[in-house]
Amino acid sequence: MVYALSYVLYIKLFIEKITYINANLRDLGRVFLRILVVDDDPGTLNAVKVGLLSKGYEVFIAGSGEEALKIIESTQANSEPLDILLTDLRMPKMSGLKLIRSARKLRPDIKAIIMTAYGDDNVQKKARALGQCGYMDKPFRPEALIKMILTLGNG
Repeated sequence: MVYALSYVLYIKLFIEKITYINANLRDLGRVFLRILVVDDDPGTLNAVKVGLLSKGYEVFIAGSGEEALKIIESTQANSEPLDILLTDLRMPKMSGLKLIRSARKLRPDIKAIIMTAYGDDNVQKKARALGQCGYMDKPFRPEALIKMILTLGNG
C-alpha cells in the first residue's frame, strides 16, 4: 500500500514539475504542440499524458468525447487552440471517428491520431479519409507515437 501511494505521489509531483517547466518555457517564447488525449481508460490516459509531458508537449486529457469537445471549445475561446487530437477509437457514447468530425466543426485544421486495440483495414481507411489523421494500433511504442506527432505537427 505504501509503495502504491508513493508511486502515485511521485507521478503527481512529476506531472506538476513538467507542467511548471513547460509553462515557463512558453513564457520565454518557445512554442510547443498542444495535444488533447482522449480515452475512457484512465490507465492509458495517464500513461500517454506522462509520456507526452516528459517530451515537452502541453497536454490536456479527457475521459470522453463530450468532455473533449468542451476542452476544444474552451481553448478556442481563449485563443489558445489545440494542435493535435489523440483519441481512442472505441469509447462509450461517442467514437473517436465521430469525435474527430465534431472537433473539426469547431476547429477545422486540428490534426488527429486514432489509437485502438480493435483496428482493422476499414478503420484505417476511415482515418485516412478524414485527412490529416494518423492511426496507431494499441499497444504502441512511445517512440512511434512521438514520430507520428512530429510528422503531423510539421505537416
